[in-house]
Order: sequence, then C-alpha cells, then structure tokens
Amino acid sequence: MKNITLICFVKTPGLSPLKTRLSHGLGSENSQQCYLQMIDIVRELFHLVNSTFAQVSCYWAIAEAEGLESPLWSSHNKMLQAKGSLANRLHLAQYGMNDEFHRFIYIGSDAPALSIEHIRNTLEGLDNNDHVIGPAKDGGFYLFASKVPITQELWNSVNYSTSMTFKNLHDALPGKKMILPELSDVDQVSDLTKTLLDLEASEILSSSQIKFKSYIKELQAILVS
Repeated sequence: MKNITLICFVKTPGLSPLKTRLSHGLGSENSQQCYLQMIDIVRELFHLVNSTFAQVSCYWAIAEAEGLESPLWSSHNKMLQAKGSLANRLHLAQYGMNDEFHRFIYIGSDAPALSIEHIRNTLEGLDNNDHVIGPAKDGGFYLFASKVPITQELWNSVNYSTSMTFKNLHDALPGKKMILPELSDVDQVSDLTKTLLDLEASEILSSSQIKFKSYIKELQAILVS
C-alpha cells in the first residue's frame, strides 16, 4: 500500500521565471540548462524510489495549470500546486489529489546532491519521529517530511527564504524531529561550488548527478575565462 507521497515542487520552463538570481550570473540559457539538469536528477531519484520503496508514490507538484500538459513532467504522477503563498502551497499539498492526508516528503528541484540514501534515512526516521528536516547550508531546508498534518498557522509562522528559515520551522514544530546532514541548494552562482563539494563528498552518485558534476566544472571554466 502506497501511504507516503514524495512531492517535488517545480516550475515549467517557458511558463514561469526560473532561478532569476542564477540567471543574473549565468545568463538565461545556461541557467535554464542548469535547471533542466537538476530536474533530471530528481527524475532519476523518483525512478530509484519507485523501484526501491513500494510504499512511496512520487509526484511533481507543478506551479502552472498549463504545465500539467508539459512532457517534462510525464514520467511520474502530477499535481497542481495550490495558489497563494508558499505557506499555503505547503499546507495544501499534504492532502494530495483526494484530500486525504498521507505521510509526506517535500523536496525542491535545486538540491542536486540529494540521493536515495537521504530518502531511505527519511523513511526510517519517520518510524521514530514526527518530522524529518534536511537543512540547507543557506539557512533554508531542502527536504521536509512529516507523518502528522501541519496546520496552516504553523506554516504561516515561518519566515521563508531567509537564513533563519530552517530554525524557524524547527522551533515551531511540535513533537520529535530528526535532522539530516546539511546540503547546498542552487540559487546563485556561488552555490555551484558548494554543490560540487557536496557531490564530490558523496560515495555513490546517480548517472544524472555525475553528468551535473561535469556540467558545473564546465560552467566554472567558462566563468573564469
């Protein structure tokens, strides 16, 4: 029985602005290519999760109604993100397509070192904890999982996109919490070097992660020249 949803929040190229701070440093073409390679990493992760954990369903949570028709998201289940603030989108995604709460894992598309082992540790962590959080090195979080519903008020109490986001969320949550190792997410050019270090520290990389590691090195060579 699939009673856990793994949800990746995404935007569709051509329908929403992508990684605007990254675009300022790389240019729009390289920034979009970087985004698409990070999507490939999540897609491969979804395939690995589906073949490894029978209880998990993987979903793309798409920002635009038109994006539901994009072939970019055809590999797995799709759901439309709720309208409004990030807090509202996080709150409502807990209930999926049928308004029934399942244990959930939220991830973004911009933490390229996220691996199947992080998902395994998260699932094991939920056996003995109410929540699992993966802190990002910029003060945010790259993964959040829970086996209990989170209220709208709690989501609203968190200050997002700041260096205190992880701490705000951690401190607001009731119950037992497990913390995963820190990872970098990619919001601006300087994050690429940090992400490269994360990938090089990983013992096992997927094929898309290996490709992205090479891509970062190519970008760094272009930026230096």
